[in-house]
Amino acid sequence: MPLMARALVFAALAVAMAASPAPAQQSVADFYKGKNISLLLGTGPGGSTAPIYNMFQGVADTVPGDTHIDSLIAKANQHDITLVLRLSGPPGAYTNQVDTCFYYNSVKYRAQLDRFTSSQSLRTALANRRAVVFVVDEPWISLYCGSISPDTVNQMGDEIKRRWPGAITVVRAPAEFMVKGWNKVAPPSGWNKIDYGWAQYNHVSAVNANQSPTDFFAAQKDSLKRFASVGMIPGINLWNGGSKACWTQPDGSFGRIFGSEEAASVRGDFQLCSANQNPPNTTRWVVSPDLLRSAINAAVTDPDAPFFAVWTHVPPGTTQSWGVMEQYERRGDFIIALNDMITQGATRTSWNDWRLAK
Repeated sequence: MPLMARALVFAALAVAMAASPAPAQQSVADFYKGKNISLLLGTGPGGSTAPIYNMFQGVADTVPGDTHIDSLIAKANQHDITLVLRLSGPPGAYTNQVDTCFYYNSVKYRAQLDRFTSSQSLRTALANRRAVVFVVDEPWISLYCGSISPDTVNQMGDEIKRRWPGAITVVRAPAEFMVKGWNKVAPPSGWNKIDYGWAQYNHVSAVNANQSPTDFFAAQKDSLKRFASVGMIPGINLWNGGSKACWTQPDGSFGRIFGSEEAASVRGDFQLCSANQNPPNTTRWVVSPDLLRSAINAAVTDPDAPFFAVWTHVPPGTTQSWGVMEQYERRGDFIIALNDMITQGATRTSWNDWRLAK
């Protein structure tokens, strides 16, 4: 299976697969309710006008519940796509909420994993790398109020590997945190239950550090390998990781697009460069198709990168802040760039295969 047929689309706190439209007779909330697996990836070519998530259209309306994973794996086998599965479910499924804090609960985390231990198709998919396991997303954030330490993340990885020996484990954490830890807690030596960190090219790298994707990924990979003993998954924040550079729009205008983390009054809006020559560094911008290609090229030429992660796919009808970006995900210049990503991955000739699982 060539690498970036393993293109990944990751939707924040998804409760089910985020790659299919909901049936017309249901609201989006009702459609996703009760589906117990998060699909953090998944896409194939969208064609010249169709959105890129069409490859998985129809998968999500199979029977909700734990057996949904078997249908998902069957579809991934059919299309030669690698799944990144959050078997724990979203944070609310393995935490206890007290006021605004979500405190990690190891008993709940183990129970979430245990839902899937009887699935032979999952066991097979993990063994042959059709699927890998997403351990936790950004464990240092204030949502968890310090309850998920680096050692706790390593223990989460251990719980996964106890149930599925040899499975690949992935944490969405860059070198900064994998090497130095977080919340004043040092990381475990060698991360002996985690196989990959996640280097996301974002606003900080694009604007504040003024790094190219090539330089950013190279530095992240070196640091993760030398000081954390894990591999690197390259990725990009599509809707907030752009530079301040302006670019030509399909209608010929020259400017940039406000990112989804900007105020609701401007997010997704177009700004002519002539209107503001030097915006503040704090402003988030959408990644241009050319910058996306630059990041893809950097990932494709890294023989150790197993797939390329794109934050974030826009499920139709979402009420999340990035919903305004659906118009761009469906726009021709973005579709072409995303399809280029998939094509380059599928035709890649140099890949050193997955790291040996810990």
